[in-house]
Amino acid sequence: MKDILPTRTNRQATTPRFQRINEEPSSPWVLFAYLAISMCYFSLVLLRDPSQGYLGYPSDPALFTWALAWWPYAIAHGLNPFLTRMLWAPVGYNLTWTTSVPALSLLISPITYLLGPLVSFNLLSLIAPALDAWAAFLLCRLIGAGCSSAFVGGYIFGFSPYVIGQVLGGHLHLTFMMWIPLAVYLCIKKSRGEMAAARFAVFFALVAVAEFLTSTEVFATMTMMGTIAFLIIFAVGDGELRHRLIGLFEALCVAYLIAGAVLSPFLYYVFAFPQKPIAAGFFYNAGFARLVAPTADLLLSPYQLTALAHHHFASLDRGDLVETGLYLGPAALVLVFRFASRQWHSWHCRALLITLGLAWILALGAYRSVHGLQLPLPWSVFRRLPLIGDALPVRLSLYGYLSLAIVVALAIDDLQTLTSRTCAAILTIAFFIPAMWFTNRVVTQIDMPGFFASDLYKSQLHKGAVVLGVPIDQSMIWQARTGMYFRLAEAWTGGIPREVGRDNFIPPFPTDGSAPQPELLRSFIARTDATAVIVDSKSSAAAFDLQPILCVPKLEIGGVVLYRLPAPNLEKCLACTITNPTAQTKYQ
Repeated sequence: MKDILPTRTNRQATTPRFQRINEEPSSPWVLFAYLAISMCYFSLVLLRDPSQGYLGYPSDPALFTWALAWWPYAIAHGLNPFLTRMLWAPVGYNLTWTTSVPALSLLISPITYLLGPLVSFNLLSLIAPALDAWAAFLLCRLIGAGCSSAFVGGYIFGFSPYVIGQVLGGHLHLTFMMWIPLAVYLCIKKSRGEMAAARFAVFFALVAVAEFLTSTEVFATMTMMGTIAFLIIFAVGDGELRHRLIGLFEALCVAYLIAGAVLSPFLYYVFAFPQKPIAAGFFYNAGFARLVAPTADLLLSPYQLTALAHHHFASLDRGDLVETGLYLGPAALVLVFRFASRQWHSWHCRALLITLGLAWILALGAYRSVHGLQLPLPWSVFRRLPLIGDALPVRLSLYGYLSLAIVVALAIDDLQTLTSRTCAAILTIAFFIPAMWFTNRVVTQIDMPGFFASDLYKSQLHKGAVVLGVPIDQSMIWQARTGMYFRLAEAWTGGIPREVGRDNFIPPFPTDGSAPQPELLRSFIARTDATAVIVDSKSSAAAFDLQPILCVPKLEIGGVVLYRLPAPNLEKCLACTITNPTAQTKYQ
């Protein structure tokens, strides 16, 4: 076998169509088309004012918005960007153990400087699906699909239920997945002999670093699934292919060494100051039915069709959409079976379908209950491994969608007539179109209080003051808006510092909206040396009068309720501590 995916330019050649490649250059209009699709799906509401809200459900986007402002700020002011004292003051927080997206923060920093972190977050959320689709399109083109077929493949990956769900969840680190198709693209180029080993090592290291600094979880699963796919191809390929794969493996080792050297400062803080993530590998797994049952946000799902039949827009809970499994769709499923029946003799087909099936099986999680029996699944082995075991198995469906995108692109290209290819492309995309009237409404409006929108906060707080802000997610956006003027005693970071104690920590303001416990609130303020409590006047917490608890008057100013805590009152009123070793945090 001469090449790892032989190419032919003649569409009438006798070799299988999946081995052919259209040598015409990829047109920039494909990227613009993906961007237009993304804008139609997500931005119709945001276009009014992208600085007054963010795309996605509440809470989680606050961390990414804050992180987009933090990394440029820390570097510009000579601060340690990995350990911040701005959150969870006074102990601080290790940002290498949360989704702080340093790569995206630095890439978008000029926009953040000019227009603010909210605009940067919305822009990244908007372009991420388009760039994911573009990268998958380039990969499909490289392995032999025509331009129109590759467009369908790129769409399936970039606008899959996985990516759409993560966009709506506000998970910026899980929507910017263009690095994965680019990594596969580079491996194929190297295996074909079209890229020198040194050049490949440098470019692959750059992609690996970019993925690591976007999502350490995806970097780990990318490495794991890449290793599995490598072994599958090695097993089904012939002798010449295996020889080429050995050369690829050597170059990959060099690339990972380069990436490790570049990432060494980050890795130092990962292992020197470990944190325990809240989510672990046994949470969030896919279901068997999801393979053929559309997610509720898709246009042709029974949920949306029923809502349309009753002439109303369907509303969905966040949990129904964000973490979903692998969905094929009827048209794509037919193409997969046709591709398997016609091309199973080829190692390309076997490798792609085995990888697709394995990604689905791993996404099912560690165990399945059948008639009361707990049956172990392959993920039960991986979840025992260090670091990788903390990954959410349902997110491995991402690699299933990439395999599906390639299979569909090659299967459509293998159809004999233009009419059949056109119909297959339209039907395949139709089952992956989201309900745009729904996706465009998943926008969280941020009504920035005038206290922070102007310089009013400077007259009430001294620089570096420790503040307990409520709601805690919006308080991070307030802090970013003021240029890190004050520090936060509590933050929405996806984890709790070891010094605070995750297992015995209770939020001072309960997340269920109930009234704060006086002793708990006073104890928290005493431990954190907070000098102010600031509550958004429009939040439910503003209904609770904290004057009897804090022994200080409240000041309603600039859209917030401010409780200033001078030192004498701290000594007088905060001489109360409480510990509860059995309490569990309510953070998710």
